[in-house]
Amino acid sequence: MELIYLWIDDFRNIKQQEFNFSNQYSLTYDQISNEISATSIGGGLALKEKNGTLEFEEDYEHYLNDFFHPKISNITAIIGKNSSGKSNVIDFILTAISSGSRGKLKNNYILLFKKNSQPFFFGRTEKRGTETSMLSCQGIKLSKINPSDEWESMFYSNVADNKNYIFEDSTVHNFSFKNLSKLQSNKIKFVTSPSFDKTLRRLSSIKQDTKNLRFVFYPTAYTELSNSDPEDQKIKGVILRYRRALKYGSNYNKFKYGITINLLCFLYHNGINISPLLEKVEIDGKTGFAEKIASLDPKVSKFLTQFVGYTELGSLSSNDFELYQQLLKELVNTQYDFGVVENNTDSIIVDFSEDFKSIIYKKAEIFNTQTLISHDWSQLSSGMRAYLNLFSQLYYLAIQITGSSKNLLICIDEGDLYLHPEWQKNFLNDLIEFVTSIFDTGKIQIILTSHSPFLISDLPKENILLLNESGEPTKHLFADSSFGGNIHQLFTNQFFLSTGSIGEFAKIKIQTLLKDIPNMIDDNVNNYKKRIEMIGEPILRYRLLEVFETRIKQLSNEKKIDWHMQQIEKLRQK
Repeated sequence: MELIYLWIDDFRNIKQQEFNFSNQYSLTYDQISNEISATSIGGGLALKEKNGTLEFEEDYEHYLNDFFHPKISNITAIIGKNSSGKSNVIDFILTAISSGSRGKLKNNYILLFKKNSQPFFFGRTEKRGTETSMLSCQGIKLSKINPSDEWESMFYSNVADNKNYIFEDSTVHNFSFKNLSKLQSNKIKFVTSPSFDKTLRRLSSIKQDTKNLRFVFYPTAYTELSNSDPEDQKIKGVILRYRRALKYGSNYNKFKYGITINLLCFLYHNGINISPLLEKVEIDGKTGFAEKIASLDPKVSKFLTQFVGYTELGSLSSNDFELYQQLLKELVNTQYDFGVVENNTDSIIVDFSEDFKSIIYKKAEIFNTQTLISHDWSQLSSGMRAYLNLFSQLYYLAIQITGSSKNLLICIDEGDLYLHPEWQKNFLNDLIEFVTSIFDTGKIQIILTSHSPFLISDLPKENILLLNESGEPTKHLFADSSFGGNIHQLFTNQFFLSTGSIGEFAKIKIQTLLKDIPNMIDDNVNNYKKRIEMIGEPILRYRLLEVFETRIKQLSNEKKIDWHMQQIEKLRQK
């Protein structure tokens, strides 16, 4: 199934707008007749009647089937300046197709789909509900379809936003910026997957072994309790001893000690009675430190691993608590190689070695508890982190929907944000390669938003929706095809840079220079010459030199001689 058309009556800044997502057909809606009309991109009617139903004509003369990949039904990029409403289009689609959230939409709207060569409709028309609304084409009533029955749908965004309210009670797989903090384990699962090595090599400028990828763990509960300086002298002494142990020693021990004291602090902070443990702990009256870590840690580990009767506290479930207990048992009973990294008293940094993968992978969910412990990629650029975050969530979704025969809609909002231009240039190709290798579902449809011309160069113009400053969509801002277009020419298109293709600061400086040259005097000729020579654009520089030389002719004979002597010397040096 493929979404080919959207009409919205009223949603945020979108007022009675239609959006054509098809690269085969052009569709439009007439509110008065409540009719859809459709033409092919080659001209002529797109639908023909067969036994009282409508079927799409396949125009292979003007349309390339399976252009992106046999698994991909279509890709559409919604391109526009900031505040043009790109994200609103995606928000609307995901709200409308989700059975749990579409009740928020009270105005009319139309979603038109193509399935098995036939058109299907979902939405609200003539102020009716979704159950009673009707839509016709060529005088024939269109069949209805429930998108949530047909689609698995995903939303991903790198943009800091407040999208959670959109997806409350929604069937959409939500990877919005705010929700990503709750899905920390997805990164661990991705790094242990066969897809990771290939992805990392593609993104790295140099060959990078996976074990050199590091994670930094933040023991939140321990840090908060330690900073609050608890009054209980016993727990305070225990914290002091663990703090020293975390500062020195092997990376393996720092990780083991960090997990141990962090879980203990979490229980203490949430009112769990740990007095049976503290009664066995000895405190040095002079220093306030608990006994040596070699004897203290076994006592704490034993208490935690044998603790029973745990009930859910905050975001830590009973099941996750048991995973922590299993992890502690393994750390106590086996010595692992977690790499060698620099000391860090505020966090624990580990190499993602094979040993670390083996002990963590099946317990990845415990790192989703932000009030207990969190983690993130370490020593990566913001671009690399953004890329790996996206692919880790896609990989997680592929695991979640394994075996599903549904089609898949992937909506990515500003997915190329934070990326270096070289990665922006490769973004679509990398995305296509990745999703077609990990998903085994029905057809995949991808909708992207961006304000970058790099994406336009990778897509035919029929696959691009350009939103102007009023949020109105058009596919006709480019006279010729955008596919394979020169990125510089696309960037200087008036849609992106209506006020020129140089920085505003440079533009003002050059305009001021052009205005001031006619008033140049003998004493500042060299200053003006240096300012002209630093301009990189040759046509602008040549124009300013013309004005400059005109002014030179108006200055004193001595200055004119000096100027011409400088030009002669330049010619001799060539």
